[in-house]
Amino acid sequence: MTFVHRTLCRMLQKVVAKQNPNEYEPWQKVLLCATGEKWDWTDITYLEPILNYVEEM
Repeated sequence: MTFVHRTLCRMLQKVVAKQNPNEYEPWQKVLLCATGEKWDWTDITYLEPILNYVEEM
């Protein structure tokens, strides 16, 4: 991620952390669990068409 993306993620984490944990939505829980760790947010379903295309070549 770029510097801008990392900064925006940190800002979002701080905003979410101030909310009541009992009211977190699923994406907010995942966001806070990812704090300080490296994550791959790639959705594999979007890669399948690309892989199929490459295999057909």
